[in-house]
Amino acid sequence: MLTISEAISYVFTGLNNDQKKEVLNVLVHIIQKIIDNPTRAKFRFLKKDSQTFINKFLCFKGSENILKAVGFEEDAERWFFPVSNDGSLVNNLNEVRNYIKNNAYTIYNNTEHIFEQSQNSPNGLNNHTNGNSNNSNTDNSKLGDKDKILKPRPDGLTLGSLSKRRLEKERNELLRERESTIKLIQEDSDKWIIQIKGAENTLYSNETFKMQFKFTDKYPIESPEVIFIGQPPIHPHIYSNGHICLSILYDNWSPVLSVNSICLSIISMLSSCTKKKKPIDDMLYCSAGSKVSPKNMRWMFHDDKV
Repeated sequence: MLTISEAISYVFTGLNNDQKKEVLNVLVHIIQKIIDNPTRAKFRFLKKDSQTFINKFLCFKGSENILKAVGFEEDAERWFFPVSNDGSLVNNLNEVRNYIKNNAYTIYNNTEHIFEQSQNSPNGLNNHTNGNSNNSNTDNSKLGDKDKILKPRPDGLTLGSLSKRRLEKERNELLRERESTIKLIQEDSDKWIIQIKGAENTLYSNETFKMQFKFTDKYPIESPEVIFIGQPPIHPHIYSNGHICLSILYDNWSPVLSVNSICLSIISMLSSCTKKKKPIDDMLYCSAGSKVSPKNMRWMFHDDKV
């Protein structure tokens, strides 16, 4: 089977830049929708007779090979993405990102950002035209927030709107949550303070703790930085400086995870604790200073049932 990059390169033979951008835009949109909505079946299905899908993707020779490389399967009427392939989604999106990065100057003239465009359009499938020299002379001060042209990142990609859109969705879900176990108590554009409460009939029953979530513009592709602030729980996997030894925050992160699922995992970790005690290397680890990000540390993970 072809890799995603190989399948894209095959389809791009003979296409103009507008057509190439359209294919990449649709592809990013499809993958991101599944990542953002892992439990919603409708985003896993692509109808073969959809005229929009045909015109913007399927009409190009070899496009079905891209879908297969991503992990889609097909029947007579549709393409579908099975749940069993979810583990490959982040790698697939990263491969598309790398393809765009490596070909940005050829396809986009380094002036357009597909990740930004795919979210700004109402359905993620809008037509795009080539950027022109007039764009560089646009006065951003005269534009509204939604119309401002984003300055290119050094790597040629912008994920700002993906992050903002995902966080807005998660924020609304947290605010609708009636349970008092997880509360959003403070928020900035890139930093949230979450309060969690220990589960009943556990060592931490009814105790409350505060956690700080720091997001980059690559969230949810990259994990947030999560630490306890104030007095952290006394737990074998939680250090006195608030750092947390939990694999999903680092090596085992997946874009299908969320702030809520992280909080639930940490509450579960607390609930399984049988004795309150600090990590055996707490003093040595904390001597590195609280200003060092836990994401810059090398972790060794053990069973969280302690």
